[in-house]
Amino acid sequence: MRKALAAEHLTKAFGRLLAVNGVSLEVAEGSVHAVIGPNGAGKTTLFALLSGALRPDRGRVFLFGREVTHLPPEKRVRLGLSRTFQVPQVFPNLTVKENLQIALEAARGLSPYPWLRRKDRLAVEERIQALLERLGLEEKAQRTVGELAHGDQRIVEVGLALSLGARLLLLDEPTAGMSDEETWRTVELLKVLHREEGITLLFIEHDMEVVFGLAERVTVLHLGEVLAEGTPEAIAADERVQAAYLGEVVRG
Repeated sequence: MRKALAAEHLTKAFGRLLAVNGVSLEVAEGSVHAVIGPNGAGKTTLFALLSGALRPDRGRVFLFGREVTHLPPEKRVRLGLSRTFQVPQVFPNLTVKENLQIALEAARGLSPYPWLRRKDRLAVEERIQALLERLGLEEKAQRTVGELAHGDQRIVEVGLALSLGARLLLLDEPTAGMSDEETWRTVELLKVLHREEGITLLFIEHDMEVVFGLAERVTVLHLGEVLAEGTPEAIAADERVQAAYLGEVVRG
């Protein structure tokens, strides 16, 4: 198994609060892996450590076999890791097309130039069109992102990650705040990206229907530690997980 991502004994404290405590995690390249847990379990802090937004007090992070523990987020992006957030990080006053164009030009080192060579401009335009089609946003290409529905803004954010050349995509609550229809559309998009683009997905999610419908493997955090890890079926049957979520063991 080739690892897209590996974390070894990650630990992060904020004063007396031990948010992440000795967490180890392996994500196989080409897999779909979920991280779940009750509120306050340390999930978002773990993602911040993996993406480079926070430095661990102890432990190490590896990305595609390379140690990146001390690399800043932008250098991890260049190695193929991109992240989305609970609140979409997009350019709300620009159009969908302009959002994708900015990310593509930055990824190709073209952003410092006031104009582009015809070859570069055509390559960017071609990729934008391909992304719009992949994301199902062709008809909204000229719409200002801030005017779009919440679900569409989340999809634009995924498009920014793809524009930056993501091989591993960290998704923090990708369906939070979505309607049932938006949730279904997002899950189907992620399945396509995984199946047809070969992108490795690691996501945090509270909606268990999404988790069990998408993930191949699940890691459960509780009080900053790994409580359990396994297939969705094994996790669903784990009495420790049931107790962590419900406060008691559910039998039957």
